[in-house]
Amino acid sequence: MIRPFKIKYEGAVSTLLQSAKMMFTSDGAFRTETNWNTLDQNATTNTSLVNFIGVTTNWLVSISGPDWDIGDIQPTAPAFGDFSAVSLQQLVYTYQSGNVKTIAFTGLDSTKRYKLRFAAMDAYDDPAGDTTAVITVAGATKKLMIPIAFQTQEIYFDITGSTTATATITHDTGKQYAGLCAAILEEYSS
Repeated sequence: MIRPFKIKYEGAVSTLLQSAKMMFTSDGAFRTETNWNTLDQNATTNTSLVNFIGVTTNWLVSISGPDWDIGDIQPTAPAFGDFSAVSLQQLVYTYQSGNVKTIAFTGLDSTKRYKLRFAAMDAYDDPAGDTTAVITVAGATKKLMIPIAFQTQEIYFDITGSTTATATITHDTGKQYAGLCAAILEEYSS
C-alpha cells in the first residue's frame, strides 16, 4: 500500500497526493521509463498523464509552438532529486528570437495546491551573458542558467486556485536556446 507523505509547503504542512513525471522528446520513442510520460513536441494535444504509480489522472497536457530540435544525448547523465538519469538523457530546445513554446495543463483541482518543476537550462553558452532564456508560469518568470558540463537546473512554480496552468518557454535573441529535459507536476492537499 502506498501512503501519502507530508512535507512543509509554503509555511504549512501539506500532503503530496499525486504527481506526474514527464520527459520531453522530439523523436517520439527515444526514452522510456516506468510511470514516466514521454511527450513528443507537437504531437501532444490533450494527452492524459499517468501518475507516479501508473494510474491515469484527470490532467491533460498540450504542447504548442515551433518544433523542438533534438539536443545533446547524454547516455550517462546523472540523476538529481526526483529527476531520473533516463529523464535527463535528452535535451530538447526551441530557438530563435520570438519563438515561444507553450505547455498547457488542464484538469487541475482549484481547491488543491500544485508545484510544477522543470529540469531545464539556457543551452547557449553566451560569453557576454546578455541573452536570456526564461520559463513563465502563473505570472512568475524565472531565468534559465547556463549549464556547466550539461548539468540541468531545477526550476519550480507554485500554482493555487486554478484548474489550468500554462508554461511558456522563450528567449530574447536568435542565438539563444531554451532547453528542457523533464518536468514533474505535483498535487498537494490544500
